[in-house]
Amino acid sequence: MKSVNYPELLALVFAGLVFVFIAFPLDRFSGTVTGHFLGIAGTLLITATLIFPFRKRIRGMKGKANPLQPHVYLGLIGAILVTLHAGGRSSTIGMLLYFSLFIVVISGVVGRILLSRVNRSLRDQKKDVEVLRSGFGQLKGQIDPEVCYKALLLERDMPDSLHEEAHSPDQPNPAHYKQCAEFRLLAEAIASREAVIEVYDRTKFLFRFWNTIHIALTCVLFAMVIVHVYTTIYYGLRWLP
Repeated sequence: MKSVNYPELLALVFAGLVFVFIAFPLDRFSGTVTGHFLGIAGTLLITATLIFPFRKRIRGMKGKANPLQPHVYLGLIGAILVTLHAGGRSSTIGMLLYFSLFIVVISGVVGRILLSRVNRSLRDQKKDVEVLRSGFGQLKGQIDPEVCYKALLLERDMPDSLHEEAHSPDQPNPAHYKQCAEFRLLAEAIASREAVIEVYDRTKFLFRFWNTIHIALTCVLFAMVIVHVYTTIYYGLRWLP
């Protein structure tokens, strides 16, 4: 049974809430006690996502020492709470802030999903290449290069019934020919998978650019959070007497 992918599930919940509140907005809910509580809680969770880039870029912690999963969960749960806080309608600055949040979350989710699939495919391809190279190395020690060269030259002219016919001195032994054909197929398979690996490596380079965009959008988001909090305090909290 396939396990539940919770990040993708949370992303669907987030996207679903966005469309629900666009269709059925809650007037002035964001200014209520509950609305403010959800907004503050969501903002704190989103702020906590900065722990991951801080550990990665400032402290140099990577891999298992700095897992990505908490960053993803904090961001998605925080975005869901902020969506509930906004209720589909807020001030102009609030809506601009929420739009920035939406773009940041989508860029992060899409980048994570695609990158994880690329990494998974890349690992599978590399495992396949290791297995093929192992068989290639073993078979290489069993064949005669001169016989294989001759076999491959004669391949187009050989009849399908070669393995049933006696061979002449001018033709390779059917058993040798089979080994040579297998050797060639292994070499072609290795070359094909190495080409795919090269494409995946280039794709990962593109994700570095995608990640730069995600970071830039995050900086814009937090700048707008500061403005939103300031204007909310400056113009007064509507739920206070």
